[in-house]
Amino acid sequence: MDSTFSRRHLLRLAGVGTGALALAACSGDPDADRTVSANATGAILDCVRTVEQDAPFDLDVAPERVELANGRPGSLLEINFTVQDSDNCLPVPNAEVTLWHADAQGRYSGVANQETSGETFLRGTQTTNASGTVSFTTIYPGWVPGRTAHLNVKVTFAGETRLVTQLFFPDDITNSIYTTHEAYVERGGKDTTNDTDPGGARLARLRMEVIEANTGHFASHAIGIDT
Repeated sequence: MDSTFSRRHLLRLAGVGTGALALAACSGDPDADRTVSANATGAILDCVRTVEQDAPFDLDVAPERVELANGRPGSLLEINFTVQDSDNCLPVPNAEVTLWHADAQGRYSGVANQETSGETFLRGTQTTNASGTVSFTTIYPGWVPGRTAHLNVKVTFAGETRLVTQLFFPDDITNSIYTTHEAYVERGGKDTTNDTDPGGARLARLRMEVIEANTGHFASHAIGIDT
């Protein structure tokens, strides 16, 4: 990874990103029933359960950690997730959020036919704090044939899996990284866009708010679960 973000900068971005995402989701899915409210910090949260999506290569092997790259090359990506109750937008503390994704070459760890058996790169779990948030430091995911760039996310609460889904990135940011960063350039651009992806990339409420910051990017998303 290229650099690190300052903690103060991340906190400021997290507040902006959550609110911007909620507004985008409201405009992107007019057919969804939802309630919108503000939390104590003034960030607007979208009270709706996040859409379920199949997420491949969930191996139930995800160390508890913030740093996920394990030396894998790629463009720096900081992530902030806020887990909230889909009924009332209240934060959900003590929820386990597991994140896993492909490396710059489109490979997942722990997969025999990708020659990564026994490895755990780009997998990790964090427990939400009193504000319902978790943060990860990783690299921008590479593309998998037939899919657009995405993250796989699982949320467990009170001993039960409450959500498995995928989250997506803006195509323009993905295309820029894939054509300019040395870890991705040789492989070339992805073969699938958000609009042609067979998963949920076309749903606005599954697209993260992503902004450029320092030498990488910061992504944020509000995740709604039934508690």
